[in-house]
Amino acid sequence: MFLCCPVSSSAFVRLGVESNVARVDVRAVYGGFNAGLAAYFAVCAARGWTVQGLTASLFAYGGLAAGRIAGLMTEGADGINAALFAGEASGVVLSYTLLRIEQGIRGMRLVKLALRLLLGIFFVLAGINHFVNPDFYMNIMPDYFPFHYALVLLSGVTEIVAGAMLFYGPTVRLGAWGIVAMLVIFFTVHIHMIVHADRYPNVPPWALWLRIVLQFVFIAWAWWYTRAEKKVAEGTSA
Repeated sequence: MFLCCPVSSSAFVRLGVESNVARVDVRAVYGGFNAGLAAYFAVCAARGWTVQGLTASLFAYGGLAAGRIAGLMTEGADGINAALFAGEASGVVLSYTLLRIEQGIRGMRLVKLALRLLLGIFFVLAGINHFVNPDFYMNIMPDYFPFHYALVLLSGVTEIVAGAMLFYGPTVRLGAWGIVAMLVIFFTVHIHMIVHADRYPNVPPWALWLRIVLQFVFIAWAWWYTRAEKKVAEGTSA
């Protein structure tokens, strides 16, 4: 997207690309570099270079996450960068977990545990952001919802509680069902933003539709933990 549409893609993270020099640099760094990294991962997958690819993924996501968290600590939190950090942290956890599995250390239980903790952390951080940056959430609330500020705080508390429940075995299924229910309700917000896209000129239309797709991914992710645990053989290698 940064290669093809540098201006609209840059607007999503509020980058100024008014000059031709800036647009070329954005295409190269945000577009070309990521495309080159993706091509490398494709070669790793085709040739079976699993360890090499996962190691590169671990360091790439690790560098991004470290830089992002440093920026959030010095510049303050915001919804966009918090979401990007959650994605980068997810890449670190997944890369490390799959690397360990490829090396023959434990099996699918490790993946499921890591993803459960990651989902919990994501929702706890997302809930905290409701209190750090409530104006962002109030701005995207549908007009037909009353008491916007109260609902923003309530949804923040709910996300924190549901996310924390994923950390404790006996409450995992209940917390997962709570997350599924919240995500279904959040469709109203995403649809509202698509219908009233003119109110959000800094968000590219493709990003609004991508959120709908990602919502289904998160619902499936949370639903996985509503299922009863089954015995999984230890020591399974990839």
